[in-house]
Amino acid sequence: MATTLSSTEHQIIAELLGTDLGVDVFERMQGSGHNLLGFSNLGVDWVARWPKIQRPEPQWWQELSVQQIAAQYGIAPHAVACSPQTQSLLLPRAQVSNSGLDQAAQLIKRCHQLPKLSQPLDIQHAFHYWWNLCPPEHQPWQQASQRTKMRRAAQHFATCKTPLVQSHGDPVAANMLQLQGQPILIDWEYHCLAPLWWDLAIYAESQRLDDRSQHQLLQHYEPSLISDFAGHQLKVFMGIYADLAILWHCATMRSSNYYQTRQAHHV
Repeated sequence: MATTLSSTEHQIIAELLGTDLGVDVFERMQGSGHNLLGFSNLGVDWVARWPKIQRPEPQWWQELSVQQIAAQYGIAPHAVACSPQTQSLLLPRAQVSNSGLDQAAQLIKRCHQLPKLSQPLDIQHAFHYWWNLCPPEHQPWQQASQRTKMRRAAQHFATCKTPLVQSHGDPVAANMLQLQGQPILIDWEYHCLAPLWWDLAIYAESQRLDDRSQHQLLQHYEPSLISDFAGHQLKVFMGIYADLAILWHCATMRSSNYYQTRQAHHV
C-alpha cells in the first residue's frame, strides 16, 4: 500500500487530473513494462499508467488510438486523460477476471473483428529485436539456432493462408480484466495485424493449455474452425510464441525461465 506520492507520481497525477487535490493513493501495482498507480479521486477509482522506458512518440499515439477504438467496441478501457510528455494514461480501474476458456476465446474473437488499424507483425524483426536486447550471458541459444528459429517463424507467417486480423498481440490472462462486469483487454502496446492463430497461440501457450484445452479454445472461438489443420496451426504458432517469449524474458528479466526447460513446439 502506498501512503504518499513520489515527486514523479505527484507530477503525473496532477497532469492527468489537472489538479493535485483530492487524491488518495491506495496501491502501487505490478506491471512488467509500466508503472501502475491505483488511486481514488472524488469517490471514483482510477489507474494511472506510464512506461518504465518511454517509447517513440508515434508508437505511443498509435497504441492509444487502437485502444480507444477498441474501447468504442467495448473491449478496452477508455483513456479519459493522457500526457504525451510522460506517456501516461488515466484509466478507470478494472477488476481481476477469472475468465474461462469460453470468455477468453470470445474476447479474442471480438478483438479480431475490430477495424484493421495496425501494421502487419514483422515476426522476423521481433525475434531480431529481442535477441539484440539479450545480454550475451543470457542468450538462450546459439546464434545459428536464433537464425533458424527466426527464419522458420517468418516462413510460417508468410505462408499462413488465414486473412490477417486486428490482433491484440499480448492476450495473456493478466491482460484480461473486467470493467463494469464486462470482459476487456488492457495493454495494447503489441497490437498488430496477424493471422488469427497468433492471439490464440499466445493465450494457449501462456496458459500452458493441454491438447484438450486447446481444442476447447478453438471450439469456443469458432466451432466451424475445428479440424486437424486448425489444431496443427495452433501448435505451430504456439511454438513461435514460446521461442519469442524466451527471448523477451531473457532480455527484460535477465534470468532463466520455465520455457528454457521445455522442448520446442515446432512441428
